[in-house]
Amino acid sequence: MDNLQESRPAGHIWRTTALVAVGLLLVLSVFLLFAFSTHRIRFMSAAERNALIARELPPASTARLEHQLAADLSYAAEVVSQGKTLAVNVDLSPAAKSDITYRKLRRIFAQALSAVHESGYQDLAEVTLSASYPLADQAGVPTQTTVATITLDREALKKFSWKHILRCDVFEATKRYRFHPMVDRSPTGQAISQNQ
Repeated sequence: MDNLQESRPAGHIWRTTALVAVGLLLVLSVFLLFAFSTHRIRFMSAAERNALIARELPPASTARLEHQLAADLSYAAEVVSQGKTLAVNVDLSPAAKSDITYRKLRRIFAQALSAVHESGYQDLAEVTLSASYPLADQAGVPTQTTVATITLDREALKKFSWKHILRCDVFEATKRYRFHPMVDRSPTGQAISQNQ
């Protein structure tokens, strides 16, 4: 028994535990690098999160449409539904520093109509889309003003090719639209300016 050395089990246990922990951290970091580099794990934007939530909600519901609008538009939107009629108001306040043009309003309304269609609203009698924007009144105080409104009935909604809705001019589908006097009605559109 003289040849046997006394072993210190406590020293070996700590060293083994430390090596196993370092090995596990190395394996975990390699796995995370692989997962992020192949997009198996990635951070989700607010628009992607809203699109996923919208898919989980029942079709043709106001909640689903609100999430779909949040996914498709970079502006806040308010939805009011009554039976077979639907009203969507888009608040353009975040764009207050930029100018609002006919083209921009056309694109925003096309995106809103696309969200209505994707949300499962199929048999609507009427859809009213409006956009509000803070304009200075005569006293110079900015107030939320409706700058454009369009009302589409069932026949106008049937005219759209939903695959190509984002390229359509929604104002050409109906005669029932109004612009604020500061918005030029020509397709090239002049910008709204608070200095006019």
